[in-house]
Amino acid sequence: MIPNFELQQLRDLPIEEVAGRLGLQVARHKALCPFHDDRHPSLSFHTRRNTYRCFVCDAHGGTIDLVMRMLHLDFPDACRWLDPSLMTQPPLSRGVKGLPVAVPIAKRRIRPGCVAPSSQPQPSPPLPQPPLSERGGRRPGCVAPSSQPQPSFNSSSSPSKIEEVDAQRTGAYENKQKAFDASRYERFFLNPTLSQTAREFLFTERRLDPRVIQWCRLTSWRDRQGTDWLQIPYYSSDGRLIGIQNRNLTKDAQPRFRFPTGSQCSIYNLPVINRLQHSEALYITEGASDCWAMLSAGHKAVAIPSATLLKPNGLQPLLTLHSQLSTQFHMFPDRDEPGERLFLQLQKILPNLIHHHLPPNCKDFSEYYLQTKNKLI
Repeated sequence: MIPNFELQQLRDLPIEEVAGRLGLQVARHKALCPFHDDRHPSLSFHTRRNTYRCFVCDAHGGTIDLVMRMLHLDFPDACRWLDPSLMTQPPLSRGVKGLPVAVPIAKRRIRPGCVAPSSQPQPSPPLPQPPLSERGGRRPGCVAPSSQPQPSFNSSSSPSKIEEVDAQRTGAYENKQKAFDASRYERFFLNPTLSQTAREFLFTERRLDPRVIQWCRLTSWRDRQGTDWLQIPYYSSDGRLIGIQNRNLTKDAQPRFRFPTGSQCSIYNLPVINRLQHSEALYITEGASDCWAMLSAGHKAVAIPSATLLKPNGLQPLLTLHSQLSTQFHMFPDRDEPGERLFLQLQKILPNLIHHHLPPNCKDFSEYYLQTKNKLI
């Protein structure tokens, strides 16, 4: 069961930030309502109450409600979508269709003549198993042997297989309980290729440096519905694949992002910290897109999607850099309330974080980078 304090953290996530992750275009606290045929923005966001309401179809609620309704998920799955680390939590006790629900012993009826379970010898609980990457004899990213048949893919398999384990859409209980299977996806990033749609997005629209795209190992794929997706790998500081973010390349399409089951998408571009020199600057950006722009501008950078979703040790790699290399941290927060809130949250953890202001006509660093590139033409 998800602890109450973690549920409260999810309810406290900025409602407009969650709406943006779901693909809604929020402007002046309003957006087109996805729950009816909306031509004029009728979905309003109350940032102080952290709620949404449509004054046409009366759809309303908080962060978890918005995810449940837009992605057609139940309550625990919506929580896991907001915070992928909750994939390791057991399901809530209301059960999953087709699977038995564990009932506490105190609530079970004991038939006459039967012995209460509590009076019978109970087996010792199994010892907790270490992560797969820490068990002897297995390489990081490999799956433990199992008596159950494991999915196999030949070299001709398409990346569209990601659909089958997409945590936002699938209803398969067993997939939701699995840890991230890096071995299933690693080969897609050995020789990454980009579709024409992805190239236009990265090089024509965003004007990013091809060397940055190669460093980040971005690739693309197309699902069965013909939708093009940009596949963004997340690596640990030692180069292990720990998660994947899929970005929809169709403008204004929903959902905007999709994540395979168990993906750990917290700090992006962690391998860059191994290239830092003593007292060198490291820029912290909001999201992978701003990180690519910052790297293309010639700065070393990482990205943090939300400080609220980070666990207590989530920023430990950055804290280590500060203590060992005297790293100077810099940030260009987005010109909105969530951006400034993220900066203040990070500044509490990284006191030497330096605030840089964007020009008034730029909402984020990607826009600032693009304007700078266009001026040089």
